[in-house]
Amino acid sequence: MIPVMYVICIIEIGLNLSNKMANMFKTFLFILLLLAGCQSFLASSSSISEGRVNLYLSTSSKSPPDITFSLEKIELEGEDRKWITLFKGKKEINSITLVDHQIFIAETDLSAGRYRRLRVTVTDASIVRAGKKRSLALASTSEDNTLFIQFQMYRNECNSLFLNWDPDKSIKDKYLFIPVITLKPQKMEIRRLVLYVTNTGSNSITVINRQNDHVVGTICVDKAPMGIVANPLGDIVYVANSDSNTISIIDTSHHRVIDTIPINLGISPRELAISPDGSRLYVSNYHSNNVSVIDTVSINLLGQFHVGNNPLGIATNTRGNRLYVVNSASNNLSVIDPSIFKVIKTVTLGSNPTDLLVDENRILIANAGSNRIYQINIHSLIVEKEMSAGLGSHRLISGLMDNIYSSNRNSNDISIIPSSTNIEIQRIAVHDIPQGMALDRERRKLYVANEGSNNVSVIDLIKEKMIVSIPVGNKPYGLALVK
Repeated sequence: MIPVMYVICIIEIGLNLSNKMANMFKTFLFILLLLAGCQSFLASSSSISEGRVNLYLSTSSKSPPDITFSLEKIELEGEDRKWITLFKGKKEINSITLVDHQIFIAETDLSAGRYRRLRVTVTDASIVRAGKKRSLALASTSEDNTLFIQFQMYRNECNSLFLNWDPDKSIKDKYLFIPVITLKPQKMEIRRLVLYVTNTGSNSITVINRQNDHVVGTICVDKAPMGIVANPLGDIVYVANSDSNTISIIDTSHHRVIDTIPINLGISPRELAISPDGSRLYVSNYHSNNVSVIDTVSINLLGQFHVGNNPLGIATNTRGNRLYVVNSASNNLSVIDPSIFKVIKTVTLGSNPTDLLVDENRILIANAGSNRIYQINIHSLIVEKEMSAGLGSHRLISGLMDNIYSSNRNSNDISIIPSSTNIEIQRIAVHDIPQGMALDRERRKLYVANEGSNNVSVIDLIKEKMIVSIPVGNKPYGLALVK
């Protein structure tokens, strides 16, 4: 797929040339534009025309009265005194179910500028006392539900606003409901206790605090972010933006994009791998059937090489002298010597391989089309075993007690497979279309991005069950845990 800008450039200049000369000139100009002028447009452009705000609601109360109300509208007032609607609909809020949880209210584009007031419109409030549900009266004027804020929105940036409702102080004169709400803009001071989530449909990264499993912020990136990986030090996170043909570089100390890398001659970057020493970033380019190699210090392209059709999962061995790529459309595995940028072996696989897991002695391959996981001897490169997983085994990760976890996008669950037996012992239900996973070994938790339900499931690996779901952006795909 050629970007529209390139097509326009070629057509305009080639109109007055003969067909043969025009074709030659088009080819030359296309390559020139990719390597130079027009590529800078991709590097500097953003998918967000203004700014984007994400709105969350929670409560700090641990034992609130049982209050339910309908949230109908949330508005912001700018310095020009015009009200802008952030949310309009009907969302039922209950104080009991809100304890220790966040509710995602809305995601919307917002003009850059300073905002001074926030107004909340509620209806149908009630309270349960002594087992009986009683209606509550509502405030007579909108000013009663308006709070003063100091909030700055910047162009091309994302921000999260966190509303905190205090149910204990929201009842006046026994039956008058005036919700007491405070607002806190995002302030991501935590560094090594976070989880990053790529939201393919929102062009953003959600940042989660792993201590309480709450969203603490949002970062804007380019279009359709998918693969994500942290460097060994945990101070940098790389994000593959599949519809922009770019890589976003995020500084984890400040949770912001500090640079954007254009992927020259690579189309639709999907998955990322980093060398054990952190010096090289490897990118599988799905629509150009090749892999890009990037120097992480100079941020320069070191080389590219062709692999099979529609490459996805990519990983290195522990020494860093071999790179492995699964090619989903050609049903094979490319084995690469990264020192010479060359494929040295191709291994035939099952149906629609999507991901792989590499350790000292073996390579495990998830085949989404056959619901099978292949085990390949890392030395002989021969398929030794096959094991069953859930429907549409899509992603793999190593877990606790030498277990392997498989996210199964068609059966909406996670398979647990002990390495000692290679036999699935359990499945844990999650939400719709599970994709990427991340393991928090210290807290014994597994995080799963659910593309179809716009949340992240948190699994307690000791209890072996899902304990909470974290609302994130649209179509979450990849996860990176900063240790």
